[in-house]
Amino acid sequence: MFDFLTGSKKKKKASPKGKKKGEDHLNDPLAGSGMVMGSAADTEYAFDDSFTPALVKKMKDDPKMDLDTAIGQMAGGSLGASADNDGGLHHPTITAFGKKRQARGKRKAQKRAVLMANQKYKHISKLNTPVAEAASFAGVLKARGYNTKQRNNRSASTMVSGWEGMVSSAKPGDSLMAYYAGHGAEEGLCGINDGGPKGDDMVPYSTVSSIVSAATSKGANIRFVMDSCHSGTGAQLVRSQKIGQLAQEGKGMTAKVVSLALSGLQDNRKSLLDHVHAREAALDKADARIRKNQIAAPGSSATPEQLAAWQLKDTKLKEGKARIEKSYDRAAKKLWKKHYEGLAYVAQIAGLKAGAKDITDFRTLGAQLKELDSFSNHLLKWGQDAEAEEAESAS
Repeated sequence: MFDFLTGSKKKKKASPKGKKKGEDHLNDPLAGSGMVMGSAADTEYAFDDSFTPALVKKMKDDPKMDLDTAIGQMAGGSLGASADNDGGLHHPTITAFGKKRQARGKRKAQKRAVLMANQKYKHISKLNTPVAEAASFAGVLKARGYNTKQRNNRSASTMVSGWEGMVSSAKPGDSLMAYYAGHGAEEGLCGINDGGPKGDDMVPYSTVSSIVSAATSKGANIRFVMDSCHSGTGAQLVRSQKIGQLAQEGKGMTAKVVSLALSGLQDNRKSLLDHVHAREAALDKADARIRKNQIAAPGSSATPEQLAAWQLKDTKLKEGKARIEKSYDRAAKKLWKKHYEGLAYVAQIAGLKAGAKDITDFRTLGAQLKELDSFSNHLLKWGQDAEAEEAESAS
């Protein structure tokens, strides 16, 4: 944890790579800006009538509020009400990068949005509100000058084609909005045929990242909003790629120091996710043992001794699960305390404020993941801005 601050953790120097077609490099004056928003953290679920309605309300309450401001403000809070999540909440996750570009010459920048809403799934549970929520979001986008297209209940390949079609016609300075509402998984966004006999029908988060990069490499400014479970994974993937890009291409001292700090934050984030997944696996095994014993419960003809023996085993299995849960939760407190001390140190250096000191839900650690993401976003922007200023000074 943050051993880089004392110099005890050595890093191999990244070898420079040549510019590839489609990449939006740090100092490329033509690259546009990107913003990727997931309505829930990696470990969390999203819900009907939660994220998108809150975003729409924010924009309707203030008709002059621009889209970037609204999305940014959504990342500053928590949403929802479910026992499955952090204190009944889920935490919108955002990654933002690049400099917003303007159209060249006399050309007027275009605003286009392609919204996908899936709710009538064929093989997994149906949803109730994505189509209506997408339509309401399209309404506030139209009021801000966007040409919008909404497609409902589509397969993964059709969704990708719609977003890629929007990007293919983009020009420098254009504003693009890609939106998805529906089921999400830790691997990606679920098409309408997901879970069927042919297997997954899913848009991988790597494809989301590719669509964003394709747009920014053309000089367009793209916002990709995902209102779905686990969608923070997509925002995190883009952030990880931008962190790697800064580490690889950054030449100034600030970029190098920031890259080391970001590497520490990423390591801490991974350790929290590993803990959440290990805890979940251990408790699932404990639940399986309890269920197995309950299936073997003695019938009405059992003797009092047989019934007492079964009840004793049931009690011991449930007590064992409680001990496992407490053990993992104690470990989480120690883990986060160690990470938080380093976070507070970085906050002092970067002029930020560390929050989420206490763990409110040990199932998701959503508030803690959000805290690390917030710091990573600030540091990434700091490093990118410093690198851009150095490039401008050199030119």
